[in-house]
Formats: sequence, C-alpha cells, structure tokens
Amino acid sequence: MSEVSDLEAIEATRIKIIGLISRELARLNTSMSDWQKIQFSNAIGALLMNVMSFEQPTVAWLRLCLVDVEKALFVVDGIEVKKIEYAQAPDYDELVLALQSVVEHLNLLRTTGKPIEIMAEVVNLKSRRVK
Repeated sequence: MSEVSDLEAIEATRIKIIGLISRELARLNTSMSDWQKIQFSNAIGALLMNVMSFEQPTVAWLRLCLVDVEKALFVVDGIEVKKIEYAQAPDYDELVLALQSVVEHLNLLRTTGKPIEIMAEVVNLKSRRVK
C-alpha cells in the first residue's frame, strides 16, 4: 500500500489496481457471489472517484478501493463471507462495464489533464426521468 501514497507513481498505481480487479473478475467470473459483486462494485466506484477528482494527481479514494477489493476476496476460517445474498448486487457484465468506464476516464484524464465534468449530464438525466 506504500505505492498508494506516492503521487509520482499515481498512474502506474491506478493501472495496477485496474489490472488486479480485471484479473479477479476474470478468475471469479460466474462463481462470484453477491457479496463479491457489491465489494468489486464499491472498489470500482472508489477508483472512479479517484480518477475523476478535480485535484490531480491525488491518492484520495485509492485506499478505500483496495480495502473493497480485499473485502471481495475475504475468507474467515475457510468459510467464505460471500455466501450472503443481496438483492441489489450488480452482475458480472455491469462490473466489467463499470471498470471499462474507469479506463475511459483515466485515458481522458491522460490526454486532457482534467477529469470529466459529469454532473451536468447527471442533472440532465434526472430531469428527463418519467414520473
């Protein structure tokens, strides 16, 4: 976790985290429980928050991201915590799409030096909601 604090290596750290999540998603694929899906979803969200932070480079959110990955892979006395079922767990394809979104935002940050401003898009979507 010492790399997480190194602002000079922030991009390499993000890429390593993306690789770690990708490998674990591929390894677990269809055997992923709801617990794992939720934890990976949280990890991807924290990574996206890091990439989209207005102050760059930043290590904000990276530790939480890694904690969520660790929670997804956590085992207690040989009994996997992942046996718990949740109603709102994302499926595998949603996790992959979310991770792809992080990569796209990271690539945009590389080219522009600034995170995407998405709040206007979110407000637009909310105003179009059918009631």
